[in-house]
Amino acid sequence: MKLKFLFLFFLCAYFFNALGQVNITYFFQGNVYSVREHGLEKRYPYLPVYLSLKENPDEVVAVGMTDAVGTLSFKGTPMDIAKAYIFTLPLPDRERKFVFNGIPNPSFKSGNVTVHTRIDEECKQSYFERKVLQPEKADGDKKFAEWLRQQDVGIECEGNNFFDKDSERSIKLMFNGVTLPADKTQQILGLLTMEIVKRVFIVKLTIPDENFAGAIDIRLIEGEVPTIKTTTFSLDEL
Repeated sequence: MKLKFLFLFFLCAYFFNALGQVNITYFFQGNVYSVREHGLEKRYPYLPVYLSLKENPDEVVAVGMTDAVGTLSFKGTPMDIAKAYIFTLPLPDRERKFVFNGIPNPSFKSGNVTVHTRIDEECKQSYFERKVLQPEKADGDKKFAEWLRQQDVGIECEGNNFFDKDSERSIKLMFNGVTLPADKTQQILGLLTMEIVKRVFIVKLTIPDENFAGAIDIRLIEGEVPTIKTTTFSLDEL
């Protein structure tokens, strides 16, 4: 019981700090979305996003994945805020590219650079399949990796790395719909037992991708999934 309390305290403290922490570097963050009739917003969760410099668009400098509410983040990725970047979204109907033109003289010294990407022609094709797993009470004492190996989902685990058994491509790990930094993920996995897991979403991409096969989204008994707020602007599409 004490371990459970300490884990939840650590996790909640991290989420609050992540929202209010002062960063010493810039990083890209924004929503991938479309606007439907009557102003309703559609998001694109669990979507791979490729980042490249506009001056060298064929060389990918970083690969990310949107979270459960369609928000992308390249926090921790080195970037030059004065340079132009291209964001590539490999949607199943067609690939979309958006450009960030750089900020030569930013008025702020650190933090996130907002890069919303609005897909004007809504993609109506599905690009992932999702399976929901519900832990049983008898699984409470098991560590997450141990429990996952007992599930027939085609996912292997080596240390803190998860990958698809068939394609050997990476599986993105999320907690309550959000991707955490690698060091925090490692700490959480070291403490995580199934007694504090409400359900697990197994996401498998149905579009070809060289890096990701899908995602594991662990929903805990404590904490909330980020809420969707209306997006007001977008980068220009190429």
